[in-house]
Amino acid sequence: VITRIGGEGFDLPRYQGESEGAVSADSHYLELDRNEIDMIDMVCSEGFDRVIVVFNIPSAMEASFVEENDDIDAAIMMGFPGGEGVMALGSILNGDVTPSGHLVDTWSANFKKDPTFVNFGTGPTPDYTDRMNFASDDEAEYYFVDYEEGIYVGYRYYETRYATYDGPVAALESEGDEDFDTADEWYAANVVYPFGYGLSYTTFSYEIVDKPDSAVTLAKGEPVPVTVNVTNTGDTYSGKAVVQLYCELPYVEGEIEKAAKVLVGFAKTELLGPGDDTEVTIEFDPYDAASYDVNGNNGNGCFVLEAGDYALCVSTDVHTVVDTVECTAASDIVFDEAAEEGAA
Repeated sequence: VITRIGGEGFDLPRYQGESEGAVSADSHYLELDRNEIDMIDMVCSEGFDRVIVVFNIPSAMEASFVEENDDIDAAIMMGFPGGEGVMALGSILNGDVTPSGHLVDTWSANFKKDPTFVNFGTGPTPDYTDRMNFASDDEAEYYFVDYEEGIYVGYRYYETRYATYDGPVAALESEGDEDFDTADEWYAANVVYPFGYGLSYTTFSYEIVDKPDSAVTLAKGEPVPVTVNVTNTGDTYSGKAVVQLYCELPYVEGEIEKAAKVLVGFAKTELLGPGDDTEVTIEFDPYDAASYDVNGNNGNGCFVLEAGDYALCVSTDVHTVVDTVECTAASDIVFDEAAEEGAA
């Protein structure tokens, strides 16, 4: 069991520091410490039939060790389930219940190579620099964080970097951002578990029902329904599947900045026995893929779905596409009003 703190009024530390078992003072808090490394080595050398890592944590963590260690058979992210929720863990591990959750974060291989890493504050330590001191040392201090990454956080950064990969970013070379030959090699080396990733004790197939023969024309206020037939293709376990829908967006250099892919919907099936199937429908509203244009609406700012070709991707996680619906916007679609009454 790997555990970390974190919650309301109880932020995570940034570094392991001088704590007992720290790999080094500047090893960050969301990688294994020496005690955990030694524990895993010991357990994996004892000849157990199965070794399962349970992440009892509130956040993503560096988990390359799960994939790199052949003696680890499985891992489960249980989060912070509370005193009662933890009672379900045994039923999941022994197979009475089939897990169906999916990750809501990107689990990257090296957090220090994530461009957001340098934007986290170190907090009120003797040598911290991210502070403002308006008067003397006897008066209140304020420490702060500058959020400079814009929209490129989590999967939006990794999927955009993947889609536009043409070599290492100069600012990251010092952290070992090697010059991979292909985008696939770069992604495999940098992402352990993508956003939306999750396994089951059974398997599923996905097929779009009545898939259009040509690109669907997008229009304001006209949702596009995507119906997916989901089949439990296993022969032993019942389970629930999660259908995820992402939109791939066009980008024109010099126009509105946007991520390469965004989540626009998801749905979970009911419990399906072996061989059972069902249909789920997710409606895509073009507004959900619109990008903010600070200069739009006569300089007042608005959301715009730019003209171009789009793809609605039925996926098992943000990076694994199983089927697509092609779409197109013949001209810019401008949303210069709030999405709903009272919204900003």
